[in-house]
This record gives sequence, C-alpha cells and structure tokens, in this order.
Amino acid sequence: MPHLTDASRPAPAGATSELPPPRICTCARDAYLEAVPPNYRQQQGVPLSGRERRGLVVLAGVLLAAGAGIGGWELAAGKGAPAGQGQCVSVLVASSTGGGELRHCGQDAKQWCASEAKASGPLASQARTACRQAGFPRAQ
Repeated sequence: MPHLTDASRPAPAGATSELPPPRICTCARDAYLEAVPPNYRQQQGVPLSGRERRGLVVLAGVLLAAGAGIGGWELAAGKGAPAGQGQCVSVLVASSTGGGELRHCGQDAKQWCASEAKASGPLASQARTACRQAGFPRAQ
C-alpha cells in the first residue's frame, strides 16, 4: 500500500472538508494582555499569585536593606567631635542660601562661648544655650 499524506487521504464518511477553527489559547499569560482597571483584584477579591507575592517580598527586602544600609552609614559617619579636639558646640543659623551651621570645637569652642556670653541678639542666645548644653561654663 502506498504511503498517503494527510492531503491525499480520503476524508472519512460524513466529514466535512472545512478545517476546524483555530485553537484560542486561554493561558494565564494571556490574561495580562486584557485591559483591566487598576483595582480589579480588590474589587473581585482575587488573591495575588505566587509570582506577584515573591515580587513584593523581594521589593520589601530591597527597601529594608537600603534603609538599614543608609541608617548604618549615617550612624558610622555621624558628626562627632573631630579627633583630639574635645567638646564641640554647634548652632544652626539662617543665611542667605538657606541654613548654615556654626561649629566650634575644643579651645576654639571655649573662646567662642565666652565671647557669645557677652553678646546680645538671637545668635548669642542660641550660642549660650548650645554652650550650656555642651557643658562649657558661663563666662563672667
């Protein structure tokens, strides 16, 4: 018997010669192609898929690690007293470009506190408060 291909085989009795309709895939991956409102899951009560939950966990982990890293860096690089200069006095003041910081440490801070104790005005008032908090005695 000769080998017959699909095109040369006779159709079974009662069959039509039309081709079946193309198969439409209703796979889950095709669901993302539909336009759905942003809050569809909440309205329909549809839970997150495993892939979406993993994505949220990874995102939360990255944000937590970044926050911890920035916090640790800030603690490690904090504004302590410069090495060997003793106590520091810091006062924030207004300036033409925003805010500025007046910072004096060690002997310089002691002299600055003494001079600001004799002065008057808003800066002198802030300086006296900062010097008192830093533990510098009030100048006579």
